Amino acid sequence: MPKEIEAKFKVATFAAVRRALRLAGAKRLGCAIQTDRYFDTASRVLLKADSGVRMRLSKPPKTGASGRSCRDSHVLLTFKGPAKKGSRAKIRSEFQVRLADPAAVEAVFAQCGLKPVLTIQKRRESFRLGKTLIELDELPLIGRFVEIEAAGEKTIDKVRRMLALPDKPINDHYVNLLLAACRRVNKTCGEISFNACRDCLAIR
Repeated sequence: MPKEIEAKFKVATFAAVRRALRLAGAKRLGCAIQTDRYFDTASRVLLKADSGVRMRLSKPPKTGASGRSCRDSHVLLTFKGPAKKGSRAKIRSEFQVRLADPAAVEAVFAQCGLKPVLTIQKRRESFRLGKTLIELDELPLIGRFVEIEAAGEKTIDKVRRMLALPDKPINDHYVNLLLAACRRVNKTCGEISFNACRDCLAIR
């Protein structure tokens, strides 16, 4: 069964991380605005099972950061199972497929009782160091994070130390972190995007 092994770390800025990646010879893969739509049943069966079905639209920003190249637009469907308990990294089953016809898939979901329940957005810049994927993520309300995805926890910790990231990872999902941020500004949100949240107090 395919597995995702990753850890994310809160940072104030990406400047030092980018310098460390450049010195280590990491390859920059591109940047994107990612809009994630999460699907669930009316009774939130997937949420209660610590699982998720996500449809992600990735597209280039209007202009690439500093003129650098960005990835092409595409839609990716992902299922994630519950996270393994007692691990520093987040380890969970993951299945992904690119979609040629997202509207048709959404119509199938509706017939199966799965409807969109939350939309979130982030800016992501991606790097690869050997077989390790490093993502620099910026989200509304909650700020900046570095995600490291690798074949094992030892590799993640090695890269964490190389990038001088905090010792303790953030084990909660972006969805939970964003919903908690909305509650702190007294909002109940179905969409958490840079445009929708422009009037909210930024929480760092």
